[in-house]
Amino acid sequence: MMKIIKYISMFLILVFLLGICGGVNTASDQVEPAVTIAKTNVTVEEARNGELRNSTNGNLEAWSVKSQSWIDPEAFWLEYAAERGGLTWGERDTYPAYKDVKELDTMIIKLESGICMMEFWHRRWRRANDVRRWDEKFTDYSACPFVFD
Repeated sequence: MMKIIKYISMFLILVFLLGICGGVNTASDQVEPAVTIAKTNVTVEEARNGELRNSTNGNLEAWSVKSQSWIDPEAFWLEYAAERGGLTWGERDTYPAYKDVKELDTMIIKLESGICMMEFWHRRWRRANDVRRWDEKFTDYSACPFVFD
């Protein structure tokens, strides 16, 4: 009985200490702010990799953990691809032959409505945002809403 009480006490102390320290973070580039605030004046400390915002001049910008700055969404996609060896299939207006594509291949599809970063995941092309889970606004960015039409 004393052993059980000892383990429960140790567990409660651990939970208390984790609570004071803010918990354990297991996704280094997906850090969420400790306190949710209005996203009108997001600071560097509060931004999350792939988070989108409207700049002061009205352009959409993505937060890049790698460059520690707000960059153009297309530049964000290219930076992501470059970290993995570059776009496998480049920028193109057609999908490559299915037999030639491998898991995690990437490309930027060009449509009349714009462009969208694609990633081959679990045997089919998907929007990179559907695989990587950046900001949900990427799903509606440029041609991304229309890539499967």
